[in-house]
Amino acid sequence: MGSSELPPYTVRESARARGVRLTVSARDGLVVVVPARYPAQRIPAIVAGRRRWIERALLRVNERRAAMLGGREQLPSRIEMPGIAESWAAEYAPTASATVRARAVRGVVRLSGAVADGDACRAALRRFCRARAAEALPSMLKILSAEEGLAFTAVCVRSQRTRWGSCSGRGSISLNHQLAFLPPRLVRHVMLHELVHTMRLDHSARFHALLAERETDAAHLARELRQAWRHVPGWALDE
Repeated sequence: MGSSELPPYTVRESARARGVRLTVSARDGLVVVVPARYPAQRIPAIVAGRRRWIERALLRVNERRAAMLGGREQLPSRIEMPGIAESWAAEYAPTASATVRARAVRGVVRLSGAVADGDACRAALRRFCRARAAEALPSMLKILSAEEGLAFTAVCVRSQRTRWGSCSGRGSISLNHQLAFLPPRLVRHVMLHELVHTMRLDHSARFHALLAERETDAAHLARELRQAWRHVPGWALDE
């Protein structure tokens, strides 16, 4: 990227946006999210001002994409989800069905149907993992909430592309289902981070001080989290 050339980006208006937000994902590249009727002439300067962050984010996305493509052809014989303390053997049983179905029985995920179709198998495995995460993560958040005395109003588990978690102004927390693949210390860090947002909905010095009161190594964990996608196997990464 040249010294004066801006990276390509897409502008997306959002009625819910309170300010300008930049996101980078493998699917969409750089997206500038702006409030409705935001002056378009201001956007290039904002992008230019965030150039270093954008370059680093695009590099991480490209590495993530390469990892995903590198793991596409590999179907796992075992599914490890340390973030929710689960480990499953994976078996593949061809049948006459034109689709692939995943069924869990006694520690084994059995895929049956058109298992020669790698894409269909990966999609079935991702559905299985999302379902397991959606069952386990809310309970874990509730336990941590009670331990820390930090209440939230609702929780949902989603397939977020750019965030591990988020918290709304009403105290509703959203968690990325791929947290299931992360080490437990990082899952706890993400959950605690979002719970502290119920007290302070920003990333100010005061927010980080509140987080550090409850997690002395929060800064180290935050740095580790920037590379946490490496824990997600290629077959499990959403395209």
